[in-house]
Amino acid sequence: MPDVCRPLVPAQMPLAIDAFYKNAGFEETSAHVASPDAPEQSLGTQSLCDELVDLYFEMIHDKQHALFHRPTFIAQQRSGQATAFLVLAMQALSARFSTHLYFGETKPSERGLHWAEQSRKLFNDREHAVSLTAIQGCALLANLAFIKGDSAMESLYNAQQIRMVQLLDLPSQLSTICIQREVEIRVWWTTWMMDTWTSNGVGVPKQLFPPPECPRPMEEEAFERLNIDELADLLDEHDDMERESGLWSQMVPLTDILAKVSQLNENTVACQLSRREVFDHVRDLTSRLDQWLFCLPEHLQITPDSLKRYNEKGFGRTLVALHLGYHHHSQQLYFQYLSLVPHSPAEESLASMYAHRCKEHAAKLSNLMWIANTTPGLECLWGINGHLLVVASAIHLHTLLFSPVEDQVKAAKVMLEHNFELLIQMEKLWPSLKWSMSRLRAFQLACRANSACQLTTGEKEVPGSIQRRCLLHRPTFRPSMMLAGHPIL
Repeated sequence: MPDVCRPLVPAQMPLAIDAFYKNAGFEETSAHVASPDAPEQSLGTQSLCDELVDLYFEMIHDKQHALFHRPTFIAQQRSGQATAFLVLAMQALSARFSTHLYFGETKPSERGLHWAEQSRKLFNDREHAVSLTAIQGCALLANLAFIKGDSAMESLYNAQQIRMVQLLDLPSQLSTICIQREVEIRVWWTTWMMDTWTSNGVGVPKQLFPPPECPRPMEEEAFERLNIDELADLLDEHDDMERESGLWSQMVPLTDILAKVSQLNENTVACQLSRREVFDHVRDLTSRLDQWLFCLPEHLQITPDSLKRYNEKGFGRTLVALHLGYHHHSQQLYFQYLSLVPHSPAEESLASMYAHRCKEHAAKLSNLMWIANTTPGLECLWGINGHLLVVASAIHLHTLLFSPVEDQVKAAKVMLEHNFELLIQMEKLWPSLKWSMSRLRAFQLACRANSACQLTTGEKEVPGSIQRRCLLHRPTFRPSMMLAGHPIL
């Protein structure tokens, strides 16, 4: 990636992150805020606009969604040819990471509000109702609605995005221009993932199903190197193998597992499955998660060398996002076994193993998040990561209150301290995180109440409704709101 201005966050950011951010160099301009009523100022200065678009690609794109060919879009934006509502939405998302003098004393979470509003207005007034650009706009605006905690608008933008993909007949009708074709593939998979993540959350059936011949997203470096004039070649076996080696390609099967984990958790809380059926489903999903990790190409495994290598290439955060998703799906799957009261010796053995796995994945997620956020170039500060940390923290909290093993208690305490340091900073950037934090506090109170109960009854089961609330990452849109999973990426 080119040498772009590095993201900046409030000065309280822990350890190496703070030192890393201090190396950022922003052009020193007079502090001012553009008025939404002044069209010529709606994007801010050119230098500010350039920096915020760079920040968007560095901190958000390819982590939560994959919508653009970065070199092409940046070239269009620099020459004034990029669609305005896309640029405005990018600025609204990334402004919270900047300490450019333009923002003065404006809170990080409030810096992009006027750009978000301008983006929505221009999107609604767009010339072409259905287009690839409109789909990209829906994805960005849904993200902005999520940040505000506006589940209704988020759902409406998601619905528009899905319907536009269907109207354009993606991925069956793809462009013959290579870059355009690969962007369409990425946009389709991003939309499919969003549909998978949110269909349970809003209580509507999934709309998108990948056809057997649908190509996976191209490997990231190869995608970045594409030339605007290249024509798309027909897929062959070599192309398929190359696609399997990409980060976003590996997110596809992981997302499919997530949907089943979320549905299982919802059915379990609703008492729609017998205990044996729940154990059978967990065993099957455990096998699928283990198989996914076993089949993951060696170069995509998390090691110090792979983190360093991908960080140098500019894809370190995306590699981290992939593994954060894996650990989060796993901790979601096993969460219910932290406090399950077994009905038989066989259940006790399985429940103990799954509870151990839950704590293991929460520990790996927390440690990876801490390593990433204390390593220059790997900082993982996009919004959904706060929810991942909240779920992991609930697991550590359970260990802290209930584990009889002193070493486990000490380790859980350290991870909780690290997680809360990060969560405090993320909450300043992403106000919607307050919903997840409130559920963590509810889980903490429930654990304390059950800890007191355990002293007199020996029971330590946390109510399923409390567990479910902790796993939710957004405010309730309607009473039947189901468990919602991660974007990674």
